[in-house]
Formats: sequence, C-alpha cells, structure tokens
Amino acid sequence: MLTGDIRGQIDRIWDAFWSGGIANPLEVIEQITYLLFLRRLDELHTVEELKATRLKKPIARRIFPAGKDDKGWPYEHLRWSVFRNAEPRDMYAVVSERVFPWLRAMGGDDSTYAHHMKDARFTIPTPALLAKVVAMLDRVPMEDRDTDAYWQGITVPMLDRMRKRLRALVKLIDKTQRPPVYTEFPDQLGEGAEIVLPGFAGGTDIERFREKARHFLKQHEAHLTIQKLRRNQPLTASDVRELERMLLDAGVGTAEDIERAQAESEGLGLFVRALVGLDREAAKQALNAFLLGKTLNADQIEVVTMVIDHLTANGAMKPELLYESPYTDFDSRGVDGVFPSAQVTELIAVLEDVRKRAAA
Repeated sequence: MLTGDIRGQIDRIWDAFWSGGIANPLEVIEQITYLLFLRRLDELHTVEELKATRLKKPIARRIFPAGKDDKGWPYEHLRWSVFRNAEPRDMYAVVSERVFPWLRAMGGDDSTYAHHMKDARFTIPTPALLAKVVAMLDRVPMEDRDTDAYWQGITVPMLDRMRKRLRALVKLIDKTQRPPVYTEFPDQLGEGAEIVLPGFAGGTDIERFREKARHFLKQHEAHLTIQKLRRNQPLTASDVRELERMLLDAGVGTAEDIERAQAESEGLGLFVRALVGLDREAAKQALNAFLLGKTLNADQIEVVTMVIDHLTANGAMKPELLYESPYTDFDSRGVDGVFPSAQVTELIAVLEDVRKRAAA
C-alpha cells in the first residue's frame, strides 16, 4: 500500500540520485527500475528455493544459475540479498562488472527479454551512491503496491511537485509532426476458422471428455462414490472401479479417455474431484486440526480462507501453489512469509492428506 511513509521513502531515494549527480529524471527512473528488478529476481529465486525445500524437490525455476560464470564468479554473488550486504566498493564492482552484463545476456541472444535488456546501462557514478540507494530501496515494502491508497490524503503541494517532475520529462520527448493517416480496407471473405464458444465442448479430445464428464457428474452428485469425494472421505480401489464403470456405461468417454485422464490428474479420483469440487464444510473440517489452538492475524485468516475457497472449487490443492500469486501478494516468500515454519509444514500436510483421500 502506497502510504505517506512509502511516498516519503521514494522521495528520499529520488533526492539521493539528484544530490549524487544524476539529474536526468529518465535516468533516475531507469536506474531505480533496474535495481528493483534485481531485487524482484532475488525474491522470485528465494521463493523457488523455499518451495523446493518444503516439497523436497529440485528447484523448478532457477533464475540464478548454480556454480560460477566463465570468469569464476559465483552466480550467488549476483543476488540482491548477497551484494546488498557488501562493502560499497565491492558492491559497486559486482553490480557494474558482473550483474549488469549478466542481465543483458540473461534471456539468451534471441529472446524477447534480451531484445529489451540489450541496452541496459549502469550509470550510478559512485559506490557511495549505489550503497545508499540499495539500502533505501531495500526498505521499501513491495507487497500491496498497486492500490489507490496513494491518493488518500494527497495535498496540493504534493500534486504540484509531481506536476513539475512530469514536466521535466515532457521536454525530453522528440517533437515530431505526424501527417494524418487515411485507411480504406476492402472487405474480403477469408477462410473459415473453428470458433470455440464458452460453455460448449470443443478443443482436444481430453477437453471434450472433461466437459462431458463434468455435466454427467453434476447430474449424479447424489451417487455414493461422488459424495465420498465431495465429503473428503477416503476412496477405495472398488470406488475407483465404480467411477470408471459409471463413465463407460454412460458413454461419457472411452477407456482411452479415462486412462489419459488418470495419467494427467494422478488418478481418476483426483480427476473427478477436480470436476465436482469439495464440499465447503468438508474443506473447513480438513483445516480444523491446523487451526486448533492458533490465534491468526488478518493475513493468516485470509490465506486460510483462500485455501478453503480453492479446495471447494477444485477439490484439491498442490502445495506448490502456496508459493505463487495470490499467496506471494502477501509476502514475496509466499506462505513462508505469512506463517511460522512449523505451521507451514502443518498446512502442507493437510493439503497432501486431502489429495491422498481422493487418490486410491
């Protein structure tokens, strides 16, 4: 949330650039953007590390490579959380000689990222200014930053100050006069194309099977096996066979369709559960043991509510999702920034138990 305190932090960062020798507003914005981007890359890598540690899996998306670059520098030293603690002179050497060259080459020669970053320039003139700006940016909270709170309590002098800064940018725009453009497009009958309407079956065979199965299961929600799935009761092997029989006998799909659905969803029970959802009361009961004896703050309550909503709509939840948006909107570390470590372990165990009950 962009409160008055955060506005003051941003103003002080801006003033630090000006007093440090960078007076061009576009250059100030450019350097702040690059530094915040480096901080965000480090946050994304950190949440991937946390997720991998929690789930006991390899890092799925590694932003900073393992090992060293071609000149023997550990890639770990390029991370914001590492170089921000270095001495100003060492920090300056790392950012100017290693970080920015790495940024320019990060996406590969032919990537869209490389196209936009090929001209990335580091123009902060002194180690002292870099250290000062990094320390100030490090204190700026990055969560809930896209809100309307900036305009609450704003004053006329503040608006005038913004106006003057914007005016300083306007003069840098090239003055060109563009001639009017007239168009005349003749209508032509093109080739036919398949249109997929929302709510109607279409696309691949598995998508059509999924939609047909969803419609069939909705009509047969009272069936004992489907009720077991919705109430988070453990399925047996005979329950899975019954689900398969129902779908085959009703002509919803073929044996090949069911086999493919099982493979993609890690079991027929999870495939069906994803279509029928979990009863909301059952989702709450699944989290009762986790909530017992805890006094939660507002963020923690909201996260638990979102988990219940997800279980109700989708029937199960992969723990990996706790390290993606909207959970990283509360904290850049995902759920690890919202709950203590032991409680995160408890929450993941609950989610895994809910999945196991549908995966006979």
